[in-house]
Amino acid sequence: MNDTTHSSGFQITGRHAFMAMAVFFGIIFLSNAVMIYLAVSTFPGNVSDTAYQDGRDYNQLLEAASQQQALGWQTEASLEKLPAQNAERRALVRLHYTNREGEPLTGLQVSGALMRPSQQGTDVTLDLVPQGSGVYAVQISLPYDGLWDLKVTAKNNDGLTHKFEQRLFVPENSEK
Repeated sequence: MNDTTHSSGFQITGRHAFMAMAVFFGIIFLSNAVMIYLAVSTFPGNVSDTAYQDGRDYNQLLEAASQQQALGWQTEASLEKLPAQNAERRALVRLHYTNREGEPLTGLQVSGALMRPSQQGTDVTLDLVPQGSGVYAVQISLPYDGLWDLKVTAKNNDGLTHKFEQRLFVPENSEK
């Protein structure tokens, strides 16, 4: 007794399974290709154009860091967002320098830059002006909100140099 009932409905065949698998893996391959393209086209991967020389100069860098630590200078940095003017993002960069005893350092020449860690070509040059009591500040115009790397160098009249780096965040405008 061999009862075989035939259904007149849809049946999945080997061809259907193959097509489903091919479409599934095709979508995965296509999305991976898009992700690879976006990753390679947005960041070239170069951290330094002079990597070999940077490696050779590393001992000098360590020596300079040791000398800077011996100075005992302390730096506090802040970035205050100012009201927009003519649709321009404005901010106040302020640094406060003190010596080992906490006394303000005056008479410094402070300069540097704000750089976006994710985008080249948007650097903002800084020449900070003394405000008194060890405070140096400058008003700037920023092309973008978000993360910025502050890199400054302070020099005194004796030729002593202090380098300082800090990542700062510029919040997005709430007014549109």
